Amino acid sequence: MGKSKKTKNIVVTYNSKSITDNDKIQLEVMKRLNDRMRLGQKKYGKDVDIFNDKRGLAKGWSLEAEEEVLDNIVYQAAAVINLRKKYETIVELIKDLGWEAQRMTDDGQYSYNLLCELMDIKESAFKQTTKKG
Repeated sequence: MGKSKKTKNIVVTYNSKSITDNDKIQLEVMKRLNDRMRLGQKKYGKDVDIFNDKRGLAKGWSLEAEEEVLDNIVYQAAAVINLRKKYETIVELIKDLGWEAQRMTDDGQYSYNLLCELMDIKESAFKQTTKKG
């Protein structure tokens, strides 16, 4: 018999002994969808009635969904632009740290190299990335 994990009105059963990172992501997505549905129920006082949409095809769920998708594209594009600007700033700051790299402790140089790897910076001042024990 599988284990169950309850996340606010959703019960998910799984048969593995441990939850993988992918399972955690799926559970989080399911929780967020459930939370969103509950918010809509609270806000509008009812569930989404998929069988009795009285607005007709032109004003129905497909138009609503299209508008939401287009809004989402705008939000995602803005988020990507914002993240790209932050990424570029972080990369420049890490490169600037290269000037101070010679004065860093071994732990500092190790952390600097990890940052360079994470940010895909090829000009690391040090080649060694394994921490000395």
